Amino acid sequence: MRNFRLDQNFLRSPKLALFLIGHSNIKKRDLVIDIGAGSGVITSALAKRCKKVIAVEKDAETAKRLK
Repeated sequence: MRNFRLDQNFLRSPKLALFLIGHSNIKKRDLVIDIGAGSGVITSALAKRCKKVIAVEKDAETAKRLK
């Protein structure tokens, strides 16, 4: 659920997330920190591309859904 107080916008398309990350310089050996992980769509795509992802989410309700 979007929290307007935090001005959140969530990417919902896993296909688009994979496309965007595919154009990055992220390597299999990299550690990536996803600040503002939101719905987890980008976090999930990152996990397929790098060694480890640390997801950080300020909104407690959204963070519960990430686990």
